[in-house]
Amino acid sequence: NINKVEIVENNLFLITGHGESMIPTINKNSKLIFSENKNIRKGDIILFKNAQCVRSFDGFIVHRIVDISQDLEGIYYRTAGDNQKFKDSCKIRTNNIKGVLVGIIY
Repeated sequence: NINKVEIVENNLFLITGHGESMIPTINKNSKLIFSENKNIRKGDIILFKNAQCVRSFDGFIVHRIVDISQDLEGIYYRTAGDNQKFKDSCKIRTNNIKGVLVGIIY
């Protein structure tokens, strides 16, 4: 769960990790570097916003892409936290994605 986004460079930005859903990959207070590049693949960790996806949380979420599919509305992604047993319940569309993780500072 993310509240603050800092711009690092043109298409890169830095946030501080919160929560426990991505442990052990991402720890609380880890600095996360994201790229606005939308070339997304299975296994990528993304920063996305979708209020309907995770228990009515209205902020940004950092989870891993576990599946990529397509329906009548186009391509969508399924995500899950590395520390969770189940996939998130919603379809994430490209326009919900803020960035793809490119670095972690522990």
